[in-house]
Amino acid sequence: MKSIKNLDLEQLFGESIHIKESKNIVNIGLHRHNYYEMIYYYKGEAISCINGTELYLQSGSLYLLTPTDLHHTYEKNQNNDVHFINISFTEDMIDREIVTRLQQPIHIHNLTEKFKFFPLIELLRCAKNIKEKQHLLNVLHKDEFLLLFAS
Repeated sequence: MKSIKNLDLEQLFGESIHIKESKNIVNIGLHRHNYYEMIYYYKGEAISCINGTELYLQSGSLYLLTPTDLHHTYEKNQNNDVHFINISFTEDMIDREIVTRLQQPIHIHNLTEKFKFFPLIELLRCAKNIKEKQHLLNVLHKDEFLLLFAS
């Protein structure tokens, strides 16, 4: 049996929140981590296997992984150009009420152009200090946005 990698956000990046835009998928195999991970695909196609369920991802797909989710992701086609934004954050970065609501199984939604995801991410990426990032992360997960995960 293959060993399962356990990733730690602060060991990997030295911070409680990390935002990364990527143009390819690095297949690190089956893993889990001690943090939440929200991923928004805006170009290309990928397959993600989460807790034994395979999900098809395409432009507009958004999903959230909790610290208990066992997963791996790979490109659908080898020559596929995949672009996505990954926001990783620890539990202490979001309000307690949000943590409770996010303890649901994985959710995925295909967002329409009406959803203004990029401006929120840009604000988060440009935030100067951890308090600003924490505030914006909580705003991102409240109200209408959080309803996306309430199915």
